[in-house]
Amino acid sequence: MRSTDARLAALAAAIICTTAPAHGAWAAPAAAPATSTVTLQWTAPGDDGQIGLASRYELRYATEPITRANWNDATIVNEVPHPQQAGKREKVKVRGLSAGTQYWFAVRSVDEAGNWSQLSNVAYRTAPDPALAPAQFTTSLSSPWPCPTRGPVRLELTLSSAIDVDVEVFDIGGRRIKTLALGDYPAGTSLIGWDSTDEQHRPLPIGTYFVIGRLGTHMFYRRMTVVP
Repeated sequence: MRSTDARLAALAAAIICTTAPAHGAWAAPAAAPATSTVTLQWTAPGDDGQIGLASRYELRYATEPITRANWNDATIVNEVPHPQQAGKREKVKVRGLSAGTQYWFAVRSVDEAGNWSQLSNVAYRTAPDPALAPAQFTTSLSSPWPCPTRGPVRLELTLSSAIDVDVEVFDIGGRRIKTLALGDYPAGTSLIGWDSTDEQHRPLPIGTYFVIGRLGTHMFYRRMTVVP
């Protein structure tokens, strides 16, 4: 059987900014760093294209972007789900992270013959600090930037409360190209990174695309142009 890419859903979490005391100001002794949890979701691949079951996943994280070159240096997540039927939504909580620290995540799958998939797209999140109450935000979805683009883009997702999110990309003919965000997101501002590829990791052809975001009961429509 040939292996297929495990496609990690594009995810991002609330960015927590902390301000250090001014020089010379008194500060209480530092407490032990708070631990945090990040939830990841992706679509299950098969062991032969989009058919069957992968044998297992290997999910890793690091405090720098993950590449093929540094994959073995990244930390392995021990608690990962057993692969479901191809096309099903996988979900896992990564625990024991340092609150306020940015992490990069990637996943690979292996089939029954021991063939490993390529590296998934790399998702990044700042581990939220559970001790900080969320500020008041207005629900919104930014336009992709830079735009027009020849490569990776980012979108900013802002939520007034924790709600269900679905952000997808469509071509001008209405065909769904890729899911960028799916599931429950916390209140606050999240960054969504996208490498401007489709679900099969193929670069998008030159043209116009539409990002459609359903954020709870709110709908947002954003345009993106890919140039040579």
